[in-house]
Amino acid sequence: MKIVVCIKQVPAKDAPLTITDGSWIRETDIGFEMNDPDSYALEEALRLKENTPEKSSLFRWGPTV
Repeated sequence: MKIVVCIKQVPAKDAPLTITDGSWIRETDIGFEMNDPDSYALEEALRLKENTPEKSSLFRWGPTV
């Protein structure tokens, strides 16, 4: 069985969001975290992995934080 969990970074829940002169948030002033549904999916994938003998792989896409 192959399991893939796509994870997205989102602004932290308590992060102050400041709009730049354009129409985007100033990302240098905020912290990022994994969103809650992705966290639950990752946890479930790890539980499934514990019960199978197959090799697992992990990949991510996005900026390094």
